[in-house]
Amino acid sequence: MLINAVIWLACSGASWRDLPERYGPWNSGYRRFRRWAQSGHWLAIFQGLQDPDLDWTMLDSTTVGAHQHAAGPKKVRLPMRPLDAAGVD
Repeated sequence: MLINAVIWLACSGASWRDLPERYGPWNSGYRRFRRWAQSGHWLAIFQGLQDPDLDWTMLDSTTVGAHQHAAGPKKVRLPMRPLDAAGVD
């Protein structure tokens, strides 16, 4: 809940007092955030997320899908012209 609250605060730019009730009391969240900052928990979290181990990472077309607009513009189909009576254009 605390991490979601911190993300919400970072995205909204609001103060701790404006934290929605679904995250619990704002004062409890602020105190826990401050304790984590003083003990180095946030630094450890950010360092762990910063440098991924690429030896265990594999991305290919089975795990990464293309965006719907990646295929280019919509295809335009021209109406078919009728052939003349002899069957030759």
